[in-house]
Amino acid sequence: MSRVSDHTAWVLPWALFLAAVALGDGLQRRIPNRLLLGTVIVLAVLYATGAGRLPWGTGIVPGLLGAAMALAALLVFYATGLMGAGDVKFAAVLGLALGWRPLLTIWAAASVLAGLHALLIVATRNTAWWAWLAPLLAGRRPAPAAPQQGQGARQPRLRPVPYGSYLAVAALALGPPLAALPAG
Repeated sequence: MSRVSDHTAWVLPWALFLAAVALGDGLQRRIPNRLLLGTVIVLAVLYATGAGRLPWGTGIVPGLLGAAMALAALLVFYATGLMGAGDVKFAAVLGLALGWRPLLTIWAAASVLAGLHALLIVATRNTAWWAWLAPLLAGRRPAPAAPQQGQGARQPRLRPVPYGSYLAVAALALGPPLAALPAG
């Protein structure tokens, strides 16, 4: 199989993976660990069988640097409650799959999209539109668990912006598996 056909064979699975992340995070504010772990396993097998390169050209060193960079940069946002753990883990998987250079462009695009989402929340919060937009913008979250006896009620952290969804959309539009497809 040629390099181009190796590459194009992975476009649909990659797009489906990104769509699953975008929908899961957008609707439920959850990115399943099984999905991320399964993707890491597939990437590891692809690296091992492709002489340290993925079919779309990402080398193992840039991939590992991308994953480490994502973890180092985004763990701060998780620790402060501004980002969910799934967003951080997904960014690390993107880094592993795409390398650190494309990850920077994807982060920038996703941050702009997430910022627009946040501005829309702020701009419409006290308007007649809020009743209609709030469920769309905030996603569905599970009801908080009842407090255990002897413990205070712990409020779930509010994460109204699905950063993982915006990372997935940016990766779909800008990531090498799709961006490097031959024209025509």
